[in-house]
Amino acid sequence: MSCKLPKLRRKPVVVRARVLRRIDTDAYHRDLLAVDWTPVFTAESVADKWDGFASLLRRVVDRHAPFKDLKIRNPTAPAITETTRDLITPCNKENIYIFVPGLKSFCFCRLGPK
Repeated sequence: MSCKLPKLRRKPVVVRARVLRRIDTDAYHRDLLAVDWTPVFTAESVADKWDGFASLLRRVVDRHAPFKDLKIRNPTAPAITETTRDLITPCNKENIYIFVPGLKSFCFCRLGPK
């Protein structure tokens, strides 16, 4: 007896975030230098200094890296880090690691002679 089970697909998750990779750092630094920081330095309390600093910095950051809605299609997938990448790459020419999505783990395969 066989029965077909439907594939379970998770709904994409929408996350609001800033994309910091594409910032023009030279223009960002120029804008930070052009900001008038005197309200921060002349504030009486630490809380006022922090509020002034945060508002001035937020204006510059909003100009260079505005918030965007990003759709994460598979929120349960693990992130690929350098350690993961090292595990994926073969340790030598005879061996290889293969990621199996159904198992959510890596399988070791020997391609060469034992």
